Amino acid sequence: MNRILLLLTCLSLSGNVSAEIYKWVDDQGHTHYGDKPADEADSLQVDVSKKGHFDSSADRAEKRQRLLDAMQEDRLRKQQQADKQREQKQYAQRQCTVARDRLKQYESVGYLYRLDKDGNRIVIPTEKRDQLTDKLRDDIRKNCN
Repeated sequence: MNRILLLLTCLSLSGNVSAEIYKWVDDQGHTHYGDKPADEADSLQVDVSKKGHFDSSADRAEKRQRLLDAMQEDRLRKQQQADKQREQKQYAQRQCTVARDRLKQYESVGYLYRLDKDGNRIVIPTEKRDQLTDKLRDDIRKNCN
């Protein structure tokens, strides 16, 4: 009698199991799945009632295509991130080269000048020259690794 009562209790507690699964991509571009939502997580529907069963209907082909599409989107997003990082690195290298060349020029000349609209030289004061030189040094520290 106790066994039957225990069996009935277990069966009554084991109703339908439902779960929410969330998918999100972190700042480094890694895809994560979890049972708790993150800030920008997408909810995924998972059918847990078909344990060990492979669906051979048209639904399976649709699911496969959605998975392939999601994987392609992930690849494209990662490629775009890599391209953006490469562009930022190239820009920083160009800024580094320009700053180093200008600093060499500023340090090798006796004075700096700019041209007015008539083509006359206007000498830049020493204080302003020092500020420009300091800014170039900051740019070199920031962009040259």
